[in-house]
Amino acid sequence: MSSSAPIKSVLLSESGDGPLYLRLFRHLRELICSGEIETGSRLPSSRVLAADLGVSRSTVLSAIDQLVAEGFAEPRRGAGVFACDTGAIPGGLEALRHPPAEPKPQPAERQNSLLLAPGRADSSLFPTEKWAKTVARAARADARALHNCADSFGDIVLRHQIVRHLFEWRGLSVNPQQVVLTAGSGEALERALELVIRESAVVGLEDPGYPPLRRYVAARGWARRWLDVNAQGASVPPAGTSIGVAVITPSHQFPLGGAMPQARRAAFLEWARNSCGWIIEDDFDSDFRYSGQPIPALAALDGTRAIYVGSFSKVFEPGIRLGFMGLPEALIEPARETFAREPTRASVAAQRPLARFMADGNYLRHLRRARRVYSRRYEVLMRALDQHLSDTARWRRDNAGMSVACHLPTDIKDVDAAQALRRRSIGCIALSEYCARPDIANGLLVGFCTTVEHEIEDAVREVYSAVSKISRE
Repeated sequence: MSSSAPIKSVLLSESGDGPLYLRLFRHLRELICSGEIETGSRLPSSRVLAADLGVSRSTVLSAIDQLVAEGFAEPRRGAGVFACDTGAIPGGLEALRHPPAEPKPQPAERQNSLLLAPGRADSSLFPTEKWAKTVARAARADARALHNCADSFGDIVLRHQIVRHLFEWRGLSVNPQQVVLTAGSGEALERALELVIRESAVVGLEDPGYPPLRRYVAARGWARRWLDVNAQGASVPPAGTSIGVAVITPSHQFPLGGAMPQARRAAFLEWARNSCGWIIEDDFDSDFRYSGQPIPALAALDGTRAIYVGSFSKVFEPGIRLGFMGLPEALIEPARETFAREPTRASVAAQRPLARFMADGNYLRHLRRARRVYSRRYEVLMRALDQHLSDTARWRRDNAGMSVACHLPTDIKDVDAAQALRRRSIGCIALSEYCARPDIANGLLVGFCTTVEHEIEDAVREVYSAVSKISRE
């Protein structure tokens, strides 16, 4: 191609948006793809193009550089720049002229379309605007803190706030050096086990209990022993047992509910001291009590043999996965060595904003609001269960947590009931899904936090209808 006339004529007729060099790049690209500039032909020099088009040479050079970068042209040393064979363009030239439009923002969908789904926080309650302002203030104050953290235990400012929260709400007295931030309570449980597990030791796990933890222990090849659960929580390992670490949920047993009484807590601590064992206290939803004050953590009674594990995902926002461990002082140095080799997966970006959010009182205000809303929904669920399921299922009133375990008669298989309910857009989970051994529990785990009051009773009617149908069949 010896003339820039085709380039000039197309460029001058262009009315598109964007910088001039991008407009020129798009025209050159189109001429090459259409064959008007033949494959292998030399493009006009940058000086010639700049003079003919009446633009700066830097504009032309930027356009040619873009052509080369995207493979539409190639430079040859001492000879110039030549058009490349572009092959077939998916979508044709029209796709190059009009790239796909960005999708328009859509209104946020309801977080969970399944009614009565357990274990989920209602994200619509979250003070999004306050959080956004907090993030902006944190970025202005120290933007580096949002992407860099030199301490392997996590942001020290947030750890100070966690220490204060644990003392005020859980009665737990620790210092910031004992707090380690993690990517949610799941990672905290895994890392806590790694810290204290010893060769040939056995892990004691609640049954029923938290399935991901059970799978993690199995994947690591660690031996397991099941801790039976009754109305007082997990059973204490017998004397002389090979169990070296017990993972328990004393403040609100998962999934059956109920709080461990003081006598059994003391028995667990005595077992740990006498056997040099460890307790990992999974305190996943203890912030949600709907009468009285939160129950003090087991680790608050004796923190020398107990690792406390907490999470923000049940209160704060599920999408921001942050959890933490409260370590006994004896484990601080081993944890330092471990986390230096294998850093936590916790996101740095949310840590300093969350610290500010807590310091400003916004976290506590949100927690209190969520407790009020969940308390109302809990009461509606209790009344609906009393009215519609009292002859079919049994449950206990804990005034706590984010779900209720409803036990079914043995002739109604909970897996069948859960499947039938899912077809009715109800997300109750079979209790047997949480069991490692058969015939430990048969029932439904019923949630209420993400289901608004006026929908709860209708959903419970659907539960009654589904289980009654299974019973008749």
